[in-house]
Amino acid sequence: RVGILPIEVERLVGGNLRRAVQKIVGRHAQIAHHLAEMRHIEEFSERIMYLEGDVRMDASFATRQIHDPQEALRLAMELEASTIEFYNRASRICSEHNDAVSHKMFQDILVEEEKHHDLFRTELQNFLDYGSKEYLVLQSIAGSKANSSKAGHTEGHDKE
Repeated sequence: RVGILPIEVERLVGGNLRRAVQKIVGRHAQIAHHLAEMRHIEEFSERIMYLEGDVRMDASFATRQIHDPQEALRLAMELEASTIEFYNRASRICSEHNDAVSHKMFQDILVEEEKHHDLFRTELQNFLDYGSKEYLVLQSIAGSKANSSKAGHTEGHDKE
């Protein structure tokens, strides 16, 4: 009887549960990533102002809604890869012009961007390995454990 429960739940709630889990888990990851990117913008802006330049906040591209997790993860990987390439070029230029502070800033942020890229690559591989339903359930469980740990509720989370 236990093995039948997931099938019955799936029949009852259809795709609504998957979409809800996807939104909740996706929103948490998006917020953390956006905060890191906003911090980078602030660091670059402060550096530009110190160098007496003008800061312009123009979007690089138009945003769009993506509802397919696989497509979103692929796009995130592409964006991180292009950012890594750009920051590497910028870092080299700063070094060539003896701007050690800007060079170091790009190098430090590159470390974070490579971690972001690796995270998206890992998540895409997990999505491909487990399939959409299982992937979203695993994401939900991981998010619940993380939130419980932050709140100080660790009992029961050390057992898999």
